[in-house]
Amino acid sequence: MIASILFPLVAPLKPFHTSLIDAITIPSVGIVSQSTINHVPNQWHHSNLHAKPLEMAAWSWLLTSSFEPSRQYSWTLQNGNVQFETPLTFPNIAIERDGTVKPRQGDGDDSVVSLTNPVFLGSGGSGAVFSFGIHPLTSRPLPTKTDAQPPMAIKVSWKASRTSVQNECTLLKSMELHHVPHVERCLGERDYPYEDGRVMIALQPVLVASSGITSSISDVSLDGQERAVKQVMETMIGMLYANIVTVDVQALISKETGEVLFIDFSEAMEFGFPVTAKDVAAVVGFCNEMMTLVPESLRDVAVEYLKVLLEEMDRNGMSLSKDISNVLESIWME
Repeated sequence: MIASILFPLVAPLKPFHTSLIDAITIPSVGIVSQSTINHVPNQWHHSNLHAKPLEMAAWSWLLTSSFEPSRQYSWTLQNGNVQFETPLTFPNIAIERDGTVKPRQGDGDDSVVSLTNPVFLGSGGSGAVFSFGIHPLTSRPLPTKTDAQPPMAIKVSWKASRTSVQNECTLLKSMELHHVPHVERCLGERDYPYEDGRVMIALQPVLVASSGITSSISDVSLDGQERAVKQVMETMIGMLYANIVTVDVQALISKETGEVLFIDFSEAMEFGFPVTAKDVAAVVGFCNEMMTLVPESLRDVAVEYLKVLLEEMDRNGMSLSKDISNVLESIWME
């Protein structure tokens, strides 16, 4: 009876052997009997994403690859409080058979992600950001690629910033569709379950300060500085082609390699056509901020590479509008 309540049977049964215990107490769920554990289905279909909270909690505990118990975490921050109960699931994000983490799209040969071990990374006006470990939520074996997943960042909005954080996710997805390089990806969103009016978005990749990260190209090794400058130019041109700009540009740069990752697009905006005076002003501000990332000693490198990128776009029929091109010329090539 317990098994039929907690685990709807959606596939042929496969025994799940436990010889050391007769019953398991799952925090926040209760007692699950030996008979329940011996009848866990060997496939978990997409239909189970709509299971009741009790079912989801039981699945989350029993089927994560590391069998993480439920844990409570909380932080009191300047702009508000954040709490989690892990494992935390994002039903609309999946790990595919090849180990790729991506938004879930219907039924597929993939696994819902389960997030554990949150680490506070920072907070600001739009929300607080945490790094989580990723585990596949599945009852069947997955390739070894899923056993060592890179971490995922979860950004939790404040009540007043819900719309801007949702907009951030939307624009990050648009940039991904336009193949804008060196920006974080938004994999999905869900409501923050502990307070109405707040939202969470899932982001990758995650870089932390302890891994030798800076915001200044001058701090990068000599071998990596030119790479960093070129990546700044690639992102700037890619965003302009996608009709997206932002203010308060934030770049994380590897001191060793010069690899760049742009983060925090909560103040990003789209501009349209025809380009308005307000749009031009936003583009000017964005290009000026990107220019400040480039040390004066590497300005010539940036300008020459910018010309290469624009020529390549022309050859591929992807030219920027005249108004945007004029802004670039006035800021970078005067």
